Amino acid sequence: MRVSDSMNYSNTKLSIGKNRSEMSELQTQAASQKRVNKPSDDPVGTTKLLSSRTETKTIDQYVKNLNVAQEFLNFTDQSLDELTQVYMRAKELALSQANDPSAGDLTRKAVAQEVKQLYNQALQIANRKLGNRFIFGGYNTTSKPFLNDGSYKGDRGDMMIEINKGSYVSMNLPGDIVFLGRDAKKTGVTDPMDVPQDNLQELQRQEQENQLHENETSVRGPAGEQLTSEFQQKEYEVFFEGENIFKVLSDLEIGLSANDKYTIQDTIERIDTSMDQIVHARAKVGSRVMNLSNTMESLQKSSVEEKAKQSNIEDIDAYELFSKLSQNESTLQATMSTSAKILQPSLLDFLR
Repeated sequence: MRVSDSMNYSNTKLSIGKNRSEMSELQTQAASQKRVNKPSDDPVGTTKLLSSRTETKTIDQYVKNLNVAQEFLNFTDQSLDELTQVYMRAKELALSQANDPSAGDLTRKAVAQEVKQLYNQALQIANRKLGNRFIFGGYNTTSKPFLNDGSYKGDRGDMMIEINKGSYVSMNLPGDIVFLGRDAKKTGVTDPMDVPQDNLQELQRQEQENQLHENETSVRGPAGEQLTSEFQQKEYEVFFEGENIFKVLSDLEIGLSANDKYTIQDTIERIDTSMDQIVHARAKVGSRVMNLSNTMESLQKSSVEEKAKQSNIEDIDAYELFSKLSQNESTLQATMSTSAKILQPSLLDFLR
């Protein structure tokens, strides 16, 4: 074979090999519908793609956390709604039996039995479980938080769950807050547990500035300004004494059984306080649920943005891909056809 024929053969072989390699790569992209199938396809794009996928996995985990917290808080709110109905009924019964003309010894003893059932219903709500966890036990979610006499055996733990980077929310209410009135006087003040952690420092800074301003006013400002500041602070905060709401129902039952209208009348105001206690607990839960909903919406937007970013990096343009496939196939066929004509061996080649 002549030197020129040898060079032609080598060049043709290289050309056919290159066309087949390109064809194989295009067929792989067509099968996967991805432009980037291995790091060497686009090293820079692969780095961005891995980072985006990691972010997507993180967002997915936050969404799972949100769903868990939302389910827990919604179930808590549902339980508190039922508890509200219990005390509305208790108030209705107390009002009907508070005066002699509308009640007597026999009717009060009969109503006392219904109040006893309301007590048992409130206790059942206090010991309610979601799955295998008691919702009002604080960290102690494996054993009943309340005994039959209404005493609390749970703890004061807030189960914090991360719902975004550096942002946590408490997914439970310890039972002594709802049923025993712990920290009831602070109910009207913003609860740090309800504030995303990334905003908590800003709130604390504003509070320090307000406190500094109040101190300056008390030292240098007129007496009228100081009084106005104190009055506004009292208007903002909500103060009321907490109640052991089990004891309220127990005292109502005792008053009815003993035909003691004064005890019955005394429990009416305490029932109102108990209902305020439950309502403020529901407001606390509601603010957390709203926070979760806003965070969920934000995470869903971020997830869509990350997936769009991934698509821009790795997804193939189908029209462009099939155009290249057709072009490559035509080129390969033309190369093989031309090389077959150029490299046809002659009888002289065999004799040599």
